[in-house]
Amino acid sequence: MKQQTQPVLILVLWLILCLSPVSALGDGITLPAGLTELEDEVFSGCASISSVTLPAGLTNPGEDVSGSFARNVLFRCDRGSMAMDLLRSGRDVDAGTRYRALLIGQSYAGTRYRLDGPSYDVDNMRAALSAFPDTPYSVTVARDLTGIGIRNAILSAFADADEYDVSLLFYSGHGIGGTGALVGTDFRSHFSGLLRPSELRRVLDRIPGRKIVIVDACYSGHIVEELRSNGSDFSAGDGGGFAGAFVSAFRGGLSANDADAASRAFSRYYVMAACAPNELSYEFTGNSRWAGIFSWSLGVGLGWDGLRNAACERYADEDLDGRITFGEAFAFARRYALAQSSGQTAQSNAPDESAFCPFR
Repeated sequence: MKQQTQPVLILVLWLILCLSPVSALGDGITLPAGLTELEDEVFSGCASISSVTLPAGLTNPGEDVSGSFARNVLFRCDRGSMAMDLLRSGRDVDAGTRYRALLIGQSYAGTRYRLDGPSYDVDNMRAALSAFPDTPYSVTVARDLTGIGIRNAILSAFADADEYDVSLLFYSGHGIGGTGALVGTDFRSHFSGLLRPSELRRVLDRIPGRKIVIVDACYSGHIVEELRSNGSDFSAGDGGGFAGAFVSAFRGGLSANDADAASRAFSRYYVMAACAPNELSYEFTGNSRWAGIFSWSLGVGLGWDGLRNAACERYADEDLDGRITFGEAFAFARRYALAQSSGQTAQSNAPDESAFCPFR
């Protein structure tokens, strides 16, 4: 136990409150404003609490302050508070967090590479995000960008982010097999038109805070095999395809010079890729609208049916607590996409049970 520095009475009163029966799931508790230190297991036995508001002066939340909750708990505290150490517990923390989203739809209009789904995908994702008032995303939509345009849009959209913020990048468009590159509209005429996962990682590492990266893109298996036979850097173990290369890069595929940055940033990335190595990522149509199968599935999980262009039940919220964790969103989208297309298996670098809650 850490040394107690506050009057014992305050902590005793709080322990009594915490250990008292809670009437129903979803209850929230606010700690006394003068409290600066908590015992290591102060929340043990508080299985029904859904949120805890921490005082601005709290500087020592204890080593095991999250206790043994039976459900995910949202801790709220002021921006810059030392209580942000609670991030280490794996629980979510809202410290005046600002939420930003950059939604990129690459349709390649007027070319033989045209895609119909991405334009709808970004609109559908914007609609889905707008339905969560406690995570109010400031949304930027960009369409048909060059490779350099993708880089610049990311840096611009998240320019003001700090370590307490959440930045969500959504990309719907083509992907190149073998290299795992995102495809700008100028990919045929400029080398810079292709944005490889390692390059994207270097761009995003310049942005502090937690980063959600959602990519709905496909690749050609023929191109993958061709690149392997010509000395591709990708081994058979990583699949050599777009999704494998993309997720692999976000698992730490950086140069030695960037090793420290990679170790710091890894736990701050939450990545979804629409398909596994050697698979295509499909789009389809319904009600005169188009959608990527994975993007549509994710939207349905979050409460927006892009093909109907209407709100629906939040199917990813399996515990019916009104909040959707990253793990819940990914697990539903993966399962739902597989039901539509058995050859499309989504991947993630975060576990299905991830408690990080970016949708509430």
